[in-house]
Amino acid sequence: MFYVHDWLGGERFDRNDGCRCVVLDRLKVGDAVRGFFLASVACLLLAPLGAGAQAAQGPHYAVYFTAEETNGVPQKKPATSFGCSGKVYGVLEISGLDHGKHRVDVWWIDPSGRRRERTRFPFQVFQDKHRIWAWLRLIRSKDSVVDRVFMGNAASGMEDFIGKWTVKFRVDRRLVKKSSFKVIC
Repeated sequence: MFYVHDWLGGERFDRNDGCRCVVLDRLKVGDAVRGFFLASVACLLLAPLGAGAQAAQGPHYAVYFTAEETNGVPQKKPATSFGCSGKVYGVLEISGLDHGKHRVDVWWIDPSGRRRERTRFPFQVFQDKHRIWAWLRLIRSKDSVVDRVFMGNAASGMEDFIGKWTVKFRVDRRLVKKSSFKVIC
């Protein structure tokens, strides 16, 4: 058996059985096993953090409201206030969501805090970016025509709808965005 000083700061030697070994200075076998065990545990504990950093980037959600549409498809012309009639589109843009089956729920909450509408839509993700929309149709009651024409009250029949609306967007039952708009008559 012969010894050669190794660049690792230890000694390397060849045993008679043909095995090449390195012995680091002041390192015992028990310390080596303990060090290997601690390094393995550290790798196992830190690996999810690396994956978590990727997952933290995960899906990104953006919301806007619009009344502009072409052939039933809302246009990207965001607005924050709307008149007393027509459709208000709530558009959810998603990027980075896992491919596969998902579900979106859109809750329309009126100015009094009452949930007026809920849209539920199952969808499948095949690509990185996805655009989903729901709409709220604002319609005057027929009884308000007399008030509007003869009494001059333009907001008649829309009292419950005037003010700040809140819309909650949930993906797979998890709240991902909450936004608002105003109805002004």
